[in-house]
Amino acid sequence: MVIVEEFRTVQIWQCFECGLTRTCRRGWSTRCHACLDDRTNLADLDLGGLATAFEADFPEYVPDAKRWVDADMLDDADVHEYLSAAAYEEELEFRAHPGWTVIAGDVKGLPYQRWGSESHGFWGAHDKCGAVQNLSVRECQNCDPEPGSRTHRARKDDPHLLYLVRNDGRLKVGHGDRNRILTHTRGGAAIVSVRRATFAETTAAEREILHRHSTLISRSHKDLPKSLGSGTEVLPGDTDIDLSEFLPDAEDVTTYYALHALGIEVAPDTNRTAHSPSVGKHYGQKS
Repeated sequence: MVIVEEFRTVQIWQCFECGLTRTCRRGWSTRCHACLDDRTNLADLDLGGLATAFEADFPEYVPDAKRWVDADMLDDADVHEYLSAAAYEEELEFRAHPGWTVIAGDVKGLPYQRWGSESHGFWGAHDKCGAVQNLSVRECQNCDPEPGSRTHRARKDDPHLLYLVRNDGRLKVGHGDRNRILTHTRGGAAIVSVRRATFAETTAAEREILHRHSTLISRSHKDLPKSLGSGTEVLPGDTDIDLSEFLPDAEDVTTYYALHALGIEVAPDTNRTAHSPSVGKHYGQKS
């Protein structure tokens, strides 16, 4: 195996015998997904009768297997190598998606067994710009986000809300849009505090809050209101949190949502961002 590309967290290797690629963590050594070598104890693989069974059950694949191992006759080790290579190639094809060329991956277990769930990831090159990245991230990190993208990177400057609501003696911290908060109020929650900032700022603030109060988050909840989900962001109701500490420059829009919770009609928000409530008409006031 030789290293053909290096990145911050992984290296891409290629087998000089068969040409298959493999990803592996930087600084680690690895081996080919398919090729067996002198480190392999064939007795441990229990290959007895594999070639015979393969030729009997899958005769249409025999010519391809012979080409793969470059042999006129197949033995058990040959077939094992071919099946390992086929399994790896299938995994690569499974991760193909438009605009990307899959170049390498990692299937735990090969060539010894098929197959484990852990992996160093499957990597590909973006056809548009050539950038190489882990394909678990579907959006190229080198190009601008595509129109309509919902990734965090694409939404980082979008208006967003960080909020605290209290329901049934519990305090929920969360981030979201207008509809998310209204879901809580319709479920009986009381508005404690709401601040508007960018998506990136609010999500970072939420992470900081949850990290600071992590010891107060219960791992098991009983009879949670539906809008509180599984309770991973739910704290005791008397937890002291000041959102202005975490978003000092954000706009305080608590009143808007508190008024809604009281049943006062507010002006529709077509942009999903908070604004000042329009309540004058409910009290006979002139606009």
